[in-house]
Amino acid sequence: MGPAWRRAAATWLGCAIVAAVVFGPRAMQPADLTGLVLHNTGAAVVLGLMWVLLFVPTARLIVRPPADYLYSLPGAPRAAQLVGAIALLGLQLPWVALWILGEGARGAAIVLATTVVVGAMARWRPPRRRSRLPAWPSAGAALRLPIAMVSNVAQALRTMKDTGFWIFGLDSAGEESVFTAKWAKRTALVIGNETAGMRGPTRKECDVLAKIPLAAGLDSLNAAVAAGIALFEAARAVKAGPFQPK
Repeated sequence: MGPAWRRAAATWLGCAIVAAVVFGPRAMQPADLTGLVLHNTGAAVVLGLMWVLLFVPTARLIVRPPADYLYSLPGAPRAAQLVGAIALLGLQLPWVALWILGEGARGAAIVLATTVVVGAMARWRPPRRRSRLPAWPSAGAALRLPIAMVSNVAQALRTMKDTGFWIFGLDSAGEESVFTAKWAKRTALVIGNETAGMRGPTRKECDVLAKIPLAAGLDSLNAAVAAGIALFEAARAVKAGPFQPK
């Protein structure tokens, strides 16, 4: 939550400066502004858009990776959802203060409603544009193998499991080694992002999580290098005698 906190703090400072000017001893009070917003559509649109533009970038840091690590921690998923909801509310301090001081219980309801809207906007991702694969000379087998592009990796893994695939996740925090883990003849190898790793829903679909043992002082490998090592070991293990999942 560090990046979200730093961005929210900058927003708070800006709001404090504006509030000192607008809500001075001889100026408007919170109830004056909230009352204007509730009775004037134009003012409501301007204030709402202003807060959305200010806070949605902060909200993205809470509901998108790397915050997804919350959902990969042991325990009920609702606990992670509760932490995210509290963070979304807590980091909106100027907005919360304005509406509660101005409208009381009705203001609290408005804050909850706008938080839901902001959270939904922060989670929304525009559809990715699909492009043709570049014809790199070093692509090797990429130009010979069939390639499928999916929009939901977790759903694709569930479909593969239903058709008999063993889902093998490559993760630096895995308890097993790729050299001792069981490799099935029909194995789907999952490799996460080089910085954030696998997302929580993708990790949950893996039948096994394994790591590549590294020498002291090394934390991780490039994703392509790790894939090459894992695929080589998978081919060797399957040739020696594949594991038969039940």
